[in-house]
Amino acid sequence: GLTRYGLATAAPPPGEPVLDVVASRDRGVRETAVALTRRVRDEATRERIRADVAAHLESLRVADRLSEFGSLRAARGVLERVARGRATIVLSRTLGDGLRRLAVHEGPWLLGVLAAYFLLQAFVVRVYQIPSPSMTPTLGVGDRVVVWLLGRPEVPERWSIVTYRRGDDTFVKRVAGLPGEEIALRLGDVYADGLLLAKPWDLVAALRAPAYEWDLSALDPAGPTGAPGPTPRRLEPPVAHLAPDGPGGAPYPFALQDGFAVLEGTRAAGGRVELELLRRGPEELPPARFRLVLDDAGVRLLEQRGEARPVELARAPDPPLAPGPFEVELGYVDGRVSARVGGWVHREERRAPYGTLRPAVVLAGLTRAGRLRLDRDLHYSYDGGIGAPSGDGLPLNPHRVPEGHLFFLGDNTNNSRDSRWAEVSDIHVSQVVGPVRWRAWPPSRIGSPR
Repeated sequence: GLTRYGLATAAPPPGEPVLDVVASRDRGVRETAVALTRRVRDEATRERIRADVAAHLESLRVADRLSEFGSLRAARGVLERVARGRATIVLSRTLGDGLRRLAVHEGPWLLGVLAAYFLLQAFVVRVYQIPSPSMTPTLGVGDRVVVWLLGRPEVPERWSIVTYRRGDDTFVKRVAGLPGEEIALRLGDVYADGLLLAKPWDLVAALRAPAYEWDLSALDPAGPTGAPGPTPRRLEPPVAHLAPDGPGGAPYPFALQDGFAVLEGTRAAGGRVELELLRRGPEELPPARFRLVLDDAGVRLLEQRGEARPVELARAPDPPLAPGPFEVELGYVDGRVSARVGGWVHREERRAPYGTLRPAVVLAGLTRAGRLRLDRDLHYSYDGGIGAPSGDGLPLNPHRVPEGHLFFLGDNTNNSRDSRWAEVSDIHVSQVVGPVRWRAWPPSRIGSPR
């Protein structure tokens, strides 16, 4: 039967003839022989193997021993190996036979996979599991991240997420200070050589977190059903002690400095709505008031300093906003103002006095305000002391990053042992393992972390 091809299944009973394929009238035998050899490319080899397979199956069928032929899927794979001239073991009657078959059939492939794995781990990528919450919400405890080793830059980019070695441990943090810079923290922001560092907008979007939310319909003097009069209604949520919640619900030791206000509501024809953010600093500096105005004339972004006349910063180029439901956003982050209405987005640098953000809403005509939400930007704390301001918290107290070193910060600023602490301080670039390129686990968060 199949033994002359290096194959053997259960041998036919002694003395019984090996039947030719045409001698079998069993349809199942013929169809099995055809199916098992369909993917053998060489026609002569295919017909020769098909005849032996059919003869062997017929012998087993006559002896009522077809079950000894084994799995058709396994047999098909074996025959394809024979057709390609590769070493093949069919029988696995003992554990030793099974191990030998695994070594012959799958051994080279498994060795190749293991070799590729160790080469990737040594020179291309490494996978780490996040053990602590120092980078939440960007990276959570238990997340698995892929670190790129091949062709990594000598000095990583600012704000990139990087792993580095310190002692026998590996840590993951965000690059904030580059070699030779003077780094300082002031009211939650990071300064380099005296200049405020503005995070990329996609990073700002990834780091923003909800702080407060109000139902403004309960504060509207016109009420949900009352007819509003001609006088504009100014709604100011009670934010006298505005302070976002920290870990475990404890208040942060600062007020909301940078963030976004998002307003939902409904505007009828002739109605007007203004979303306002006021940033008030020391008494000697005039406050900055940013206003996003929506009415039948369109959408406009205004700025007013102190008692001066408002200045129009931008106007939406699209046609006026149609009456109906709306959602608008006004933000001030890292010395930049931003506005969003539908698909229109405007951003520009507008430095305002240091202070806290205060939201307000002005309604006129048939306009109803629904919910107002405040989102906070990441506010770096002074924990650890390095780079923290001196005196009353306003003057800068810069920390010089040595040449060839980096200054790291964790996203979970109240629970991160990073370069603000003397036992960590600056990290030499030779200690950098590589940048985090991918989050591989959990499945719901697979992707490139920002």
